[in-house]
Amino acid sequence: MRRRARRGPGTVAVLLAVVVLAIVGVVASGGVFLATGSERDGGRVSSVRPWSVPQPSGAATQDVRVGNALGAPVPQQSAAPVPRAVRDWVVQALPLEGDLVPAAGGASGRVRVGATASSEVTIALRDVVVAPGHPSVVVLLSQQVHGDGSSPGHIDVADALVELSADDLSSPIVLSDLSGIPTDVRSVVVADAASGVVLGRAVLLPA
Repeated sequence: MRRRARRGPGTVAVLLAVVVLAIVGVVASGGVFLATGSERDGGRVSSVRPWSVPQPSGAATQDVRVGNALGAPVPQQSAAPVPRAVRDWVVQALPLEGDLVPAAGGASGRVRVGATASSEVTIALRDVVVAPGHPSVVVLLSQQVHGDGSSPGHIDVADALVELSADDLSSPIVLSDLSGIPTDVRSVVVADAASGVVLGRAVLLPA
């Protein structure tokens, strides 16, 4: 029988050095492997699989919109708040109506203010006649019940709810945004769209 050559200490050291260098090379190249089986053949792993670091799934991430340089989230856009007094007025006081009393012979007729099932405010101008020289008018809900002294009075056209052609005032006005309605509404004002001169005012009473 042939005898196997014994490995001396120097040979063992060389083999260990080779193994260490192989492990360092694998780690340096970015690949780390785990053995999937316990059986080994001649010191070699029977099967291996690469180690994978778990990555977050797309469902686990959420986009965040940024509103400023500090990283604050963008607030959700919403309509202007409606005062509680206005909401109570819509629910409890409406419908209201009144005669449109002309100011300096400007406009006459009848006005009715109501509410829909979805709490929208409607303004109906019935049989309203506007004097010549006023091609368009604006409508305003007001807290006042009379004009300023003997003059017809003026309004700020920017505060008006809507502008209408004086030749067609039969279509009802529907207000879905109630933020522009003042509290304690007591009258409806019809004014000239260009100058803001009040043409008529209707004091509102329970219908």
